Amino acid sequence: MKSLNSARRLVTFFALFISFLIADYALAGATQRFIEPLANFTNRQAASNVLGQPNFTTNTSGSTASKFFRPLNAVVDPVSKKVFVVEQNNNRVVRFTSAAAMTTGASAEAVLGQPDFTTSAGGITQSKMSSPGDVSIDAAGRLWVADSNNQRVLRFDNAAAKANGANADAVLGQTDFVTRTAGAGANKMNNPASVFADSSGRLWVADLFNNRVLRFDNAAAKANGANADGVLGQTDFATVTFGAGANKMSEPAGVALDTGGRLYVGDANNNRILRFDAADTKPNGANADAVFGQPDFATVTSGTTQSKLKLPQGVAIDANNRLYVADFSNSRVLIFNSAGTAANGAPASIVLGQPDFTTGTANTGGVSAVSMNNPVSMFYDESTSSLFVADYGNNRVLRFSAAPPTAASVSISGRVLASRKRGLANAIVYLTDSEGNARAFRTNPFGYYHFEDIPAGQTVIVTVVSKRFQFSPQVLNISEEVTELNFVAEEQMKIFR
Repeated sequence: MKSLNSARRLVTFFALFISFLIADYALAGATQRFIEPLANFTNRQAASNVLGQPNFTTNTSGSTASKFFRPLNAVVDPVSKKVFVVEQNNNRVVRFTSAAAMTTGASAEAVLGQPDFTTSAGGITQSKMSSPGDVSIDAAGRLWVADSNNQRVLRFDNAAAKANGANADAVLGQTDFVTRTAGAGANKMNNPASVFADSSGRLWVADLFNNRVLRFDNAAAKANGANADGVLGQTDFATVTFGAGANKMSEPAGVALDTGGRLYVGDANNNRILRFDAADTKPNGANADAVFGQPDFATVTSGTTQSKLKLPQGVAIDANNRLYVADFSNSRVLIFNSAGTAANGAPASIVLGQPDFTTGTANTGGVSAVSMNNPVSMFYDESTSSLFVADYGNNRVLRFSAAPPTAASVSISGRVLASRKRGLANAIVYLTDSEGNARAFRTNPFGYYHFEDIPAGQTVIVTVVSKRFQFSPQVLNISEEVTELNFVAEEQMKIFR
């Protein structure tokens, strides 16, 4: 019994030592301490199927229900599971039945921006578009369209049920549906390139030629032509100058928000991706918190390496905080694991569309399921574990299917509580394996955390670090899924000044 108690004390001491050591490294910015979660994609993975072409080796444009002309993005409706694809040169958005039922060369079921599938001319009315640049769909099934050349964003309510050529329900950037004037100010736009509707009802707009990102709070309730509520990239709504640094942009072309409230911006001409933590609370013109594609905020050179970019466009995020970047001029998509905690200039983890991180030619090896030609944007669909990539130069949308976790992998999840009932947000949960490798997870606003792809049959230590509370570590021998591994604060930390 005495030896058993001694062993327990030793394990507890080791767990505490590891947790404080990790905390010290995290505070010092030593990001290499943590192993990344196992990626579900592999380098140069082949696409599972293709839309806009009958096969993976054809590249022809067209204006039909099964052909595209310069697609710019694809999104999946979280309500109906239907797929929407925006096309620049056909001046339209087409709708497909569902992501789960999608097959190579499938035909769309409906079209917005045009009265039918064979009309392609642009226009400036309530039912027309002109070179639309991006789409996003919110939790209520509203479709938001960056109608770029019309200098506006259109909103289509209940988009999954709209008939061909249906009218938009609202407009931002213009006071009505027949005006088309570019401008600055809080209620104008100049070639809006990307939109993202977040889970809190905010709309984020990458306003390309105004070198800024606009934020519209409670966007669905806004009147036509309403003012934006915030701006990043500029100090105010009247300024539109481009630049580098942590608080400037140069033709931002992509925007997305993760589940932790971090905003990612594809700062195209600066060859980088900017990350703004707690973006909805940022004052106008605030600094970014991290940068990808460059070692710092002052450098803007392009490159073809694991940590450089060349005219990046769209960005996307999945529930595991993996960042997906359409590296346009390198004809590839880069995946950055643990993007929410990565340091400046962090290297990408996975490359799609190229055989390695140093190749950047279009259609390397020919048009195929593993090549790309100037991808513009992408969308990760959680319901089907699929990544949709708008392969602009090949007039197609590729779908990549993530590999499911292996049978030998398990997950651990639970909650961190400040009391028996109150979840603790922003606590750092560390999972340390038997070799001393660690992963980190920041709890959500309700205190929940989740680790995936943990090899079974090993002993792990789970610890929690908080500025205000103390928690006892837990040691587990992992053989199956672990749920409700909860931590309740033992006492409040004393703060010495």
